[in-house]
Amino acid sequence: MKIALIFVLLLLSACSSRTQLHVYAKYLTKEQTSSVVKQIDHTMFNITLNQLAFPTNIIGNAIVYSPSPNSRTRLTKLMRTLSNLGFNITNASLISENNHSFTANNVGVFLLPNGVNAEPKSDNINTYQFLKWSSKVGHSFRAN
Repeated sequence: MKIALIFVLLLLSACSSRTQLHVYAKYLTKEQTSSVVKQIDHTMFNITLNQLAFPTNIIGNAIVYSPSPNSRTRLTKLMRTLSNLGFNITNASLISENNHSFTANNVGVFLLPNGVNAEPKSDNINTYQFLKWSSKVGHSFRAN
């Protein structure tokens, strides 16, 4: 009986844990960033802001995510919130987009205000990355 109770508690805590939301805010003003942070449901998401460059093929508001329990519900609510703030999501990708990838329970949100254009830098267009597998350590890594 104790084992079953422990399993149920672990399952409930895994399903109710907050998703790590990585907000790529490079093109947002401080006011826009603040508005996004205030409106996102903090019971569903832990928010990390960054000023990193967008993947070269993202040219509009986008989400990159890894499926996890409750991801459909969480992403629907997130997209509704962002739409209400004027950031209609035009692209949703699974796991990776160009050189950006996300593991389980992580979501990347790339936001562009109206009138702002995120164009790739010309020196990155011919850069390729090959994924190598290391059986000794059980994970992959990128090599340029």
